Parts: sequence; structure tokens; C-alpha cells
Amino acid sequence: MLGPEGLFAAIYDDGVPVACAGAIPWKYGSQPLAQAGETGWEIKSVTVDPRQAKKGLVSRCIGIVHEYLIAKDSELRKENERTGDGKLRLWIQATEIVNGDYWRRRGYKDVRRIEMPIGYWSAKIPFTMVVLMKELDLDETTESN
Repeated sequence: MLGPEGLFAAIYDDGVPVACAGAIPWKYGSQPLAQAGETGWEIKSVTVDPRQAKKGLVSRCIGIVHEYLIAKDSELRKENERTGDGKLRLWIQATEIVNGDYWRRRGYKDVRRIEMPIGYWSAKIPFTMVVLMKELDLDETTESN
């Protein structure tokens, strides 16, 4: 799923993975809910061992992913003498009822909502999918995750 451009961060406890987060490019055509003109990275595979929940481990994994993406984008901007708008866009596809509020509390904003049919992601009932996005300002010296 991560492909050649994706990345993955994991935290281990005594050799056992207990939390993780990944990212892949958010590209129109490769993501079912991406639209033309949208750029950035999709945060993927975010999970934590239930016995390790509420310890901030997922936030640490996501922070590592953010730091890597900021450094990578900054390097590409220098190499290509690219200025862009100085923003790094991070995207999330989430089921509204399960974790829409979780991502909003972390600074992600609603972009669109789509009613998904039975069978999508093996769902037994229809559900609302939300696409959320957070912009990180690459020109600021400090980042707010």
C-alpha cells in the first residue's frame, strides 16, 4: 500500500510494535476520494495496540511522519528552486462516526463528505466518509501538530 514513495513510522515496546502511522502521496487518480488539483500526503495506517492507548504513541508516530515530510518538502523546494505556497497539505480519509472528531481535534478540517455504500471497506451498512485536510506552514520555524 505504501509504494515506493510512502513512509511508515512505528513505535516498539520490547520488540513488539504498539503504534504506527504512515503516509503516501495524495494524488488524483490514485486515491478514490482525491480530486484534481489537490496535492500533499495522505496519513494512513494509524493504529495503536489497545493496551497502549491514551499514551500519546499515535501522536508521536504522526509527529515523526510530519517531521519527515516537512524536511523532504523543504529539500525538494531547495533542489528545484520551487517556492509554491509554502504549505504542506496532509489528508485523511475517515469514517465520520468512528474517528471524524478525533482528527478534527488534531487540527484537520472538513473538505468533503461522501455517503459510501454497503461493501465499501467491507461495510455491512452505508456510512459517511469524511475527507479532512490540515495545512502545515513550511515557512514558519515552528510547526503546530
